[in-house]
Amino acid sequence: DELKKEIKDKPKKKLIIVDNMSVGAVQKLAVEQSKKEPAITNKQGDLVSDQTESTKALVSMTESEQPAAPAKKKKKKGGRSVLFGLTMGIAVAGWVYSGNYVFTTLFTLMTALGQLEYYRMVMETGVYPARRISVLGACAMFVTALFAPDLHQIVLPVASTWAMIWFLTMRRSVSTIGEIATTFTGMFYLGYIPSFWVRIRQLGGDIVQPTRLAPLVKPLLDRLGQKKLPAFLPKTIQFPITAGANFIFWTWLCIAFSDVGGYFAGRKFGKTKLGAISPAAGKTSPNKTVEGVIGGCAFCMFL
Repeated sequence: DELKKEIKDKPKKKLIIVDNMSVGAVQKLAVEQSKKEPAITNKQGDLVSDQTESTKALVSMTESEQPAAPAKKKKKKGGRSVLFGLTMGIAVAGWVYSGNYVFTTLFTLMTALGQLEYYRMVMETGVYPARRISVLGACAMFVTALFAPDLHQIVLPVASTWAMIWFLTMRRSVSTIGEIATTFTGMFYLGYIPSFWVRIRQLGGDIVQPTRLAPLVKPLLDRLGQKKLPAFLPKTIQFPITAGANFIFWTWLCIAFSDVGGYFAGRKFGKTKLGAISPAAGKTSPNKTVEGVIGGCAFCMFL
């Protein structure tokens, strides 16, 4: 009790701290003040505290009231995003108008990679589908859509039958409904439906154009004494810009512009969350708004 009274009666020094003092300067001031003020001891001479209340308050202030570091503003990368979008648009346009063989080859490759990624996520949940049969069946759908359109729709039932035979006779463990369902889902949505883009691209593909090789190599042909192109060189080529290619290009362009329009409309006018009118849609896209959906549809229709 006497010790508490002694501390209470001890005169306190006033502290004047400038607002713009740094944390290091405040801590240095606390150390200097603790050296000037005598330590507090009891009657037996034991050290009770080497800091007065003012010094403690100063130190606690440096620990608890440190100014928060200003948040660094992220630089906007609008120019880079626009450049990336233009580059991707040019690349997709070149792919669509590259010809049936290049278009089908790249589409088949992307579909196979997409199926493998889908089945990888499925297998992480403990479900093991017939992924090899599904990938081979999907690739066969693209090939038949290009070279044998009349046999295109037969591939899906054939691949499905092959998968069921494997599930029932060749697999060592009993197959589950989930494994069968995921197999058909990947085969149908990532194989059968996308393969129709190949058939759409062939619309108007019967238009051929004469080659321009004869005028270009005329001096060489005159020197060799020939007036016509050799038999092994093609006389005509298939025109790459078909009606189907135009249809695909404008369809994909509308999808892209719908996404862009929905983004800007939702950012500017978005107030009502999509989950307010459709819980399923809100669960899938929690950040989407009704105004963004309307803006995206309007932008697509305008295009």
